Amino acid sequence: MMLRVSPFFLSFLVALAGIPFRGSDARAQESTSPKNQVLESRGEDSTALDSSELYRQAVARFQGPSTIHRIESLDSSLKQWNSPDVTVENAVVLDWNDKDLIVVRRDSLDKVVLPSPNVVRIEPKWENDLAATLHADFMAGRFADAIAKGGRLLGQKSEQPGTPRWQQRVLIAELVECSIAMNRWERACLLYAALAKDQPPPLLLTAMPIPWTATSAEIKDRAKVQELAVGWLEDARPPLQLMGAAWLLDSDRRDEAVRTLQRLSQSPDKSVLGNYAAAQLWKTYAPKELSAERLGQWTGLRDSMPLPFQAGPTFLMAEKLLRSGDSPRALEEFLRVGILHPEKPYLAKPALAQAQQLVQSTNRSQDAERIQDLSRKLGP
Repeated sequence: MMLRVSPFFLSFLVALAGIPFRGSDARAQESTSPKNQVLESRGEDSTALDSSELYRQAVARFQGPSTIHRIESLDSSLKQWNSPDVTVENAVVLDWNDKDLIVVRRDSLDKVVLPSPNVVRIEPKWENDLAATLHADFMAGRFADAIAKGGRLLGQKSEQPGTPRWQQRVLIAELVECSIAMNRWERACLLYAALAKDQPPPLLLTAMPIPWTATSAEIKDRAKVQELAVGWLEDARPPLQLMGAAWLLDSDRRDEAVRTLQRLSQSPDKSVLGNYAAAQLWKTYAPKELSAERLGQWTGLRDSMPLPFQAGPTFLMAEKLLRSGDSPRALEEFLRVGILHPEKPYLAKPALAQAQQLVQSTNRSQDAERIQDLSRKLGP
């Protein structure tokens, strides 16, 4: 059967020539579309004469300002390929946890507290060279090198014990994703379990090592992870409950996992964790149950999240569409993952592989080659 050429697919072909490809810088990147306005930028020159004394002290203590990208409202999202307005500013970060981003701005007479859930990207001014090189390895796809540096930086005998705690959280999340990319899921889960106990910012939930495929059957250390997941399911911390339930959905504790996900999904504050729990429940529907109404609900949930949080749910939606026989729509969603989420190569590359296979089935060899080239740009 020939796949229809949707407006999205035509846009994809046009975009191939010039779309930028890069890994995420400290967790995420909003689209570089002209719609993605920078509303303000503060603190471009950390040595400016009009800097406050507090700011100069903070720069001296923490090496300099980081670049912060945040949205004004959690209702902001990617809608019809238009990115939300993003505020970008340079400020010295004092802490970044599950509730607050605490900064000192150039003109600050006191620290400024911003809502952590609204942060969609941070480019840290790393406190030391080891942290900077670990991050550089992660960005370049040198995952084994990054993991090796992780032990030196974050272990009990750290070479840099003064690394700010918020930067340690970011680096642990990057090490989680390094482990996922190397198919070391047990290690990734153990790392994330440690991170979950340290009040991670919502943005770092995007690194949570849960299977966004319709089944976890092909994950080689699945049995070991499911053994650990029983304990996470009983933990008091919601992120660990989510991780445990996601892994136990295709186990003999499925019913308990479903109840946990249902409870977490009913969070009244539109939390990322609640949305992820709701998306994991999509796995419980058989292909024949994917009605237009249900697909609309799934799409609405996905689109209600800021772009950096959408990769996993979009990949799962694409797989469910493919299994239901809706190849054209599955193609669109797989391409969406591959194009918009290069910072998640362990999702973007298999998404592009599926897209390439679907295009090849319609004898569009030139389009298939373009998708393959897209995949090469994501690294090995």
